[in-house]
Amino acid sequence: MKRAGIFIIIYNTDRFLSKQLMLINEYCTDDKYVIYVINNSPVSAVEVNDRIEYQANRAGAIYLKTIPDAKHNDPSRSHAGACNFIYKEIGKDFDYCLVLDHDIFPIRPFAIKEKLGSCMMAGVEEIRLNSEKKIQYLWLGLLFVNNAVISEKDKAL
Repeated sequence: MKRAGIFIIIYNTDRFLSKQLMLINEYCTDDKYVIYVINNSPVSAVEVNDRIEYQANRAGAIYLKTIPDAKHNDPSRSHAGACNFIYKEIGKDFDYCLVLDHDIFPIRPFAIKEKLGSCMMAGVEEIRLNSEKKIQYLWLGLLFVNNAVISEKDKAL
């Protein structure tokens, strides 16, 4: 049986978490999946961290706390760091992964395996323009990963 990992990256608020977890459980049609709540909030945000952990545990999700890099006060870098942590520590062990920002909500049934098909990755295109060139990439707030088609060598990178 193929396993799917759903990873919610949350930062500094628990405002939407219970609703997001409820909707994922209502709409995810994959046979077998595990939800992780990855708390990327500062360690000093004790009350918020406690509420996030409580809501994750109450919903049956696995709670993990990252230690954000204090020298990078940039939300994009912080989120990217959390994504790297997810993939290197847990995500590569699943056949299929879905990474969600803390304010992304499913509104209809979905299956991670079906969204990916035979593609390695799927998501929402982001484009940034700078003075030299246009940079295109997949936005890390909604990212599907198909580890079934990624070689073991590439997973180790």
